[in-house]
Parts: sequence; structure tokens; C-alpha cells
Amino acid sequence: MISLTRAHRYIRALNPLPPLPVKLDKALAHVCAEDVHAGTDCPSIDSSLKDGFAVCSSDIADASPAHPVTLSITSALTAGDSAARHRVQPGTAVRIMTGAPIPAGATAVLASEFAQVKDGQVVI
Repeated sequence: MISLTRAHRYIRALNPLPPLPVKLDKALAHVCAEDVHAGTDCPSIDSSLKDGFAVCSSDIADASPAHPVTLSITSALTAGDSAARHRVQPGTAVRIMTGAPIPAGATAVLASEFAQVKDGQVVI
């Protein structure tokens, strides 16, 4: 057995192998020799990764079970909707579903499991 320091010295002395063209379906266990860039953005919009509420993060920063924060729900967005007519203002929230566009003014999406809806308001 050799020391870790000696093993590192041997590894540093190795030269990388030259790039080898490989078909994508045969590339498992290979490493890319150069950066790969997407041709287009996907998704093409900023969208919610979960069901919840689009909010201003500063509104809920200090929320806790002992000190809940209540925000008015002003509208709802689902995947495929346009966010053009929706805006999150301080003190408000927009109900948002997975895949829906993030409305203007929102700086966070709070997952549904951290909120309760009551009388047109969300309690966080």
C-alpha cells in the first residue's frame, strides 16, 4: 500500500486521454471533453416548480408557527396561463400551480404544505 500523498503525486503525473467521439447512446460512464450548451431555454419562461403561493420573500421572512403571517390572495395562475394581468404586491400572494409562470413582483414561491387558506387569505 502507498500513502495518499504518493497516490496524489502519481495521479497528477497522468495526462488526460484525448477526446473520443462517442454516440450519445454509448456515452454512459464517459466524461464530456467540452462544455455542452442548450440551443434554447427550457422552460422558456420562469415557472413554478411546485404548487403554492407566489409571494414577496420579505413578507414571509419572519413567519413561524408562533408568529404566522397572513397575506391576501389576489388571483391564481395555472400552467399555460399568462402572467401579464397578475402581480404580487407586498402583503399579497398569488396562488400558483406547478408549471405556471411566475408573476411580476414575486421573489419566492411558498410550497402549499407550509400554508393554510382561510377566507381568501393564506396563513403562513
